[in-house]
Amino acid sequence: MSFEDIPIHIFVSQRFSSHSVQRVVENWRVEPSVLIDRLIDHFKEMGIFRVARGHEGLIMKNMIHQLKSSPEISRMVYRARQEEMRRQRNRHAE
Repeated sequence: MSFEDIPIHIFVSQRFSSHSVQRVVENWRVEPSVLIDRLIDHFKEMGIFRVARGHEGLIMKNMIHQLKSSPEISRMVYRARQEEMRRQRNRHAE
């Protein structure tokens, strides 16, 4: 456990590979870097630039909540699924 504040971009990047986050995003066809950037932007828009010791759990819960309920992320996932289905149809049609 760190005793210093962690910059939000480092925190999100490190925690994105955690089991709880991967359970949410495991079947998504969206690049992880795009999701990480969106999460970082979300926290910065909220005024969170660093994660204080003891707040890691709150930020992790908020990350997972964002992944599950953000309309922007939902649209990205939907578009990626639609694109994948379109590619599959085109492959089978050929």
